Amino acid sequence: MTFTPAKVNLLLEVGEIRRQDDRHEIRTVFLPVPQLADEITVTPNPPGKGLTMRLSGRNVPGGESVDENLACRAVRAFCEEFGLSEDYHIKLVKRIPVSGGLGGGSSDAAAALLEMRRLTGMPASTNDLRSLAVRLGADVAFFLNPVPSLGTGIGEVLQPVRIIADYELVIAYPGCPSPVAWAYRHCQRPAGVTPPAWPPSIQQLSSVEGMSSLIWNDLGYALEKKLPFLTLLREELCRCGALAAAVAGSGSSVFGLARAGEGEGIRNALRKAFPTVEMF
Repeated sequence: MTFTPAKVNLLLEVGEIRRQDDRHEIRTVFLPVPQLADEITVTPNPPGKGLTMRLSGRNVPGGESVDENLACRAVRAFCEEFGLSEDYHIKLVKRIPVSGGLGGGSSDAAAALLEMRRLTGMPASTNDLRSLAVRLGADVAFFLNPVPSLGTGIGEVLQPVRIIADYELVIAYPGCPSPVAWAYRHCQRPAGVTPPAWPPSIQQLSSVEGMSSLIWNDLGYALEKKLPFLTLLREELCRCGALAAAVAGSGSSVFGLARAGEGEGIRNALRKAFPTVEMF
């Protein structure tokens, strides 16, 4: 069994498409969200039964279809890489909102790869798993070792960083899925605004105030224009005590950065303003 967390991008700077695979290059600071995690277990199926899946918790597009779920695709990629039959069963307990900008599908895929290495005992090195992860999705590699990290390339070039600031993340999910492709396709930074300097300094990662100065999301401008409710959520998070807030990844979740010990008070205040919004 593997518990696999959500993530937020403390900073997300989107570059132009300069790759043959039409993916944007980015600069980002990944932060894991340990209080919000899916649970994956992979077990052997009888020979010839093939790949099966049992889903509980949240619904996902395609349901229990093994052709659409990213964790199932990860198991298939692992089997193809190491010449194994696909006789495995995936049990997925889904807690991370779908299409909420929190990396749930990527997190599940990475957990499935780790489960397959554990279960089969195959000599899959970290580089082997990273290669499979990048083929599955831009964020999958981060979840193989979900610690605070700087990400470049498409997000697969990772440099773990030590964050000594004592902080909490407060996440609000309004319940409206946001397609990743739409967010990147409509990404446009307003004229005259510039992201924080890259890479972040040690000083910025040493205090909550320093971390708050890094909060940035190039995708947020288009998302808040499309979904003005996200602006209300972001502003209310700050009014309730978050030092800074932004849309999470490609949306539609919004996250706020708070001092340690203040998260639950912010959640309670935000619930009063938006009682139908999920809080994490």
